[in-house]
Amino acid sequence: MATGDQNACQSDTALRRLRYVSEVHAQMDRGMGASTAVRLVVERATVLEERHVPSERTVRRWLKRYREGGLAGLSNQERARTDTSVVLPRAVVEFLREQKQEDPAVSSPEL
Repeated sequence: MATGDQNACQSDTALRRLRYVSEVHAQMDRGMGASTAVRLVVERATVLEERHVPSERTVRRWLKRYREGGLAGLSNQERARTDTSVVLPRAVVEFLREQKQEDPAVSSPEL
C-alpha cells in the first residue's frame, strides 16, 4: 500500500474510533459513568447493526489512548515483529514452522 493510501487509512481509522470516543464523552458529560457510557454506546452500535462494532474493552482502550495522545493516539500502533512467542513454548513454535514449511497450504486448525 502506498504511503498516501496508508495515511488515508490511518486517518479513517482514527476518525472512526474518535466517533465512539466522542459518543462516550457526550454521555459522560450528561452525568453517566464511564463504564455505563461505554456499554450504552456499544449497545447502540449493535442495535443499529453497524459494521465492525468494537467490544466494550476496545472502546475503553481507545478512551485511554485518546486521553494520552489525542487523535494521533487513535491511529493503529506499529508493533515490533518478534520471532518468539510469549504464549507458546519454543518447541511448539518450531514444530508449527516445520509443518508449515512441509505443507504451505495447511491451515492453523489442521496443524
